[in-house]
Amino acid sequence: MKSANMDTLVVTGTTAAYLFSVYNTFPTISWHNIYYDAAAVVITFIILGKYLENKTKGKTSSIIKKMLELQPKMARIRKDGNEIEISIELIKTGDIIVVRPGEKIPVDSIVLEGSSAVDESMVTGESMPVSKKPNDIVIGGTVNKEGVLVIKATKVGSDTILSQIVKLVEDAMGRKPPIQRLVDKVAGYFAFIVIAIAVTTFMVWYVATTGEHRIATSLIPAVAVLVIACPCALGLATPTAVMVGMSKGAQNGVVFKSGEALEMLGKIKVAVFDKTGTLTQGTPQVTDVIAIKIPHIDDKLDNLNNKENKILEIAAIAEKNSEHPLAKAIIKKAKEINLTIRDSTEFIATPGKGATAAYKNYNIIVGNQNQMKDEGIDTKAVEESILQLQKGGKTAVLVSVDKEIVGIIGLLDTPKAGAKDALAKLKSKGIEIVMLTGDNERAASAIAKDLAIDRVIAEVMPSDKVEVIKKLQQEGKKIAMIGDGINDAAALTQADIGIAIGSGADIALEAGKVVLIRDDLIDVVAAIEISKKTVNKIRQNLFYAFVYNAVLIPIAAMGFLYPALAGLAMAASSVSVTSSSLLLKRWNPSSKKTILHL
Repeated sequence: MKSANMDTLVVTGTTAAYLFSVYNTFPTISWHNIYYDAAAVVITFIILGKYLENKTKGKTSSIIKKMLELQPKMARIRKDGNEIEISIELIKTGDIIVVRPGEKIPVDSIVLEGSSAVDESMVTGESMPVSKKPNDIVIGGTVNKEGVLVIKATKVGSDTILSQIVKLVEDAMGRKPPIQRLVDKVAGYFAFIVIAIAVTTFMVWYVATTGEHRIATSLIPAVAVLVIACPCALGLATPTAVMVGMSKGAQNGVVFKSGEALEMLGKIKVAVFDKTGTLTQGTPQVTDVIAIKIPHIDDKLDNLNNKENKILEIAAIAEKNSEHPLAKAIIKKAKEINLTIRDSTEFIATPGKGATAAYKNYNIIVGNQNQMKDEGIDTKAVEESILQLQKGGKTAVLVSVDKEIVGIIGLLDTPKAGAKDALAKLKSKGIEIVMLTGDNERAASAIAKDLAIDRVIAEVMPSDKVEVIKKLQQEGKKIAMIGDGINDAAALTQADIGIAIGSGADIALEAGKVVLIRDDLIDVVAAIEISKKTVNKIRQNLFYAFVYNAVLIPIAAMGFLYPALAGLAMAASSVSVTSSSLLLKRWNPSSKKTILHL
């Protein structure tokens, strides 16, 4: 779509001055009507302003450039018992790399040997070095501070976390937020309004003056109006602030996938948190095993002297192929006490309920009460035991063999360190906290009480979370959904802003509009602070740009501003707005100043 912009005003003004000067040059020159200097100087100042803008705008993305420079040029790999140095571009997945103290970790890897503290501040915003031991993940570009680490490359090239962060931020910088689209539309209308003001200025001066130089006397104020009203400062107000905001987010481990996400996040009034893995550790522990009846399903199982262990082993048979956190906790406990986990057949997982498997000629079901009811299994006899576990904030998993309850396993998932403090900070900003979980009401309420959460929506199937978000949106408030980006993908997409929180390996999650590199809830607070600060800076810049035009257009129309000076003032306004955005680089989220992650 064709529309007027800043170039329209400058071209119209300088062309008018130039053509008028040409007209008065030939055949006989009239020195009083020559304004080549005005046209030339205005264009010179415009070019100078553009140069200064590009210089200052270039600084807004310096964080991204610094991130690209984080990776070392060379790496030391172990091959055939020898250590050799190769270019980082030659590293392949699976290569064994040796990183000494003070050296940068070249690519995303897993620690094989050694322990150390790694400075991850440039990538994740983590203020303190993070201790690393075997099986821990290390991020390319971070700095090994203490011991020698032997690591195995897991992601190289464009697959590394650092490369993905840079790509996401660069893509986001190219997308206009809603406020910028509005500004562009206003600037288009503004240009036509200014042209009308310039024509009116010319007509008023032409009528008010007499003599042979009345055209020149009328033309110069009109040209000054066109030049001084050039809305380039208006056009720079938003993108420069967005670029710095995006960079500041990346510096603090927050990736905004679009300018719209950056603008919208600061407007949310309700934050909906998934429970397991988001508010809690996501690694529940088996705390109780209650044996109701011991079925004789296998001679080997019958040889176990401990009846609780028999229940655990039966449950482990069914859960062996499951990826659910509760299933993994049961398998982990079985392995800790050296139980043999036998293979099952016909494994079927029911999301949000449990799992069914066949072992020999027996049907084993492991799941919650809803799963048992769906299978037609009576749970009345064990409801008191279930209630006691739930009162302690535990999740009760029932175990049945051939449609008869044989045992109950209690599991406890504790809140994350710092979760309560992060939620308190969100509340202090006027944001309502809602916990959304598939767990039972009593267990969910126990966690909510510990974290001081007033509103709990429990026993929600993964597929039903979208409907819950829709109902909350019908209350007329902007909703942010915070989850791990896997089971909560649909809900993250439905929310006004989806925040995917992870350990870094899931940086490319498509579901969330905002991605947090670290698995730390304080970064939710930091993301909101960055959003609000950036939007406030945009508004401040727009105010400066509008006030500048509102004050100087009348001055130019009255003839007090020569076109060349108008060009200089216009260029200065553009640079001042850009410089205002650069001040954001000195600011840091208050949540990052007050929290030390030890």
